[in-house]
Amino acid sequence: MNDQQRGSNAGNKRSASLGAVGALASQVKTRLAQDPSWQHFALNGAWICPYCLAGVRGHDDSRAALVRAIESHLARRCSVYRGGSGACHPDETIAAKKTFEDIAHRAASDAAWQVFDHEGFWYSPTSLKRVESVRLTNGRFDSFTIQAMVNHLGHCTAFQRGVVYPAATVQKARDQGMRAVSLAENLRELLQFPLWRYTNATGQWVCPFCLEHIPEVVLRGDADWTTAPEKMAWHLACSCATYVPERPEPKMEALVQQAAVRTSMTATPLSSGAIPRIGSGSSRTIGTPGTVRTTSPISGSLRRPNTPSGSAP
Repeated sequence: MNDQQRGSNAGNKRSASLGAVGALASQVKTRLAQDPSWQHFALNGAWICPYCLAGVRGHDDSRAALVRAIESHLARRCSVYRGGSGACHPDETIAAKKTFEDIAHRAASDAAWQVFDHEGFWYSPTSLKRVESVRLTNGRFDSFTIQAMVNHLGHCTAFQRGVVYPAATVQKARDQGMRAVSLAENLRELLQFPLWRYTNATGQWVCPFCLEHIPEVVLRGDADWTTAPEKMAWHLACSCATYVPERPEPKMEALVQQAAVRTSMTATPLSSGAIPRIGSGSSRTIGTPGTVRTTSPISGSLRRPNTPSGSAP
């Protein structure tokens, strides 16, 4: 082969290469505009490759840079594309990968998604609840943590509605939740006193602080006492407008007894002068719970009373 032939072959190869690059660039632009499988973009700007599910980003935030990055990815890195002969993943799979990337981005960049308690459990910024299935392992925040978040949020109705609270609100929920844990320990002891065991006719617990009937705490039998302390504690820590952690002062038992038989659901606690005299036996109390803790109360929460009614000293 002479020099002229070698030069001609090299020129043909360059032309073929340029033609292939041009064809790929044209295909990328067309598919991005017309193919739904090519239109999945994460919050961080990454394009989700429908073939290998990799997140592809340009060197800057411009559309042109992203298109060039996609061309380079398909031509050099994607092992599934194979010149366009490979098969795309189903849209559901691509969307799931996008969700993972979105949550990973939020968890890395938004303080509302970075709230954990002292035991490493995550507080969801969408439901404001501690998520038992998401926990830091040895203090590490890694892909396993992200996947656990994804698994939880896949069933979270608040997340599906687009509800996301700011960081301060999530942190407050975390602090209230930690306070509720301490309160629950004390409430297991306090429940031996009648003051803490009044219910209305439907079994709703009567809070001895605000005198409200609490629909989240229904006590109709011994089995209900298993979770009663936690539910009562959550009401006190998060919902009760009358409870003051620094100085808990429950109402007198007579007022709680009278509140148990009223039908009004007003938020204002009834005063002694506004409540008619209730005859003996007209109120309803639940019997002593099947299990009563006798350990010492936790410091900083409700103290065990030294009066027969269970009132705070």
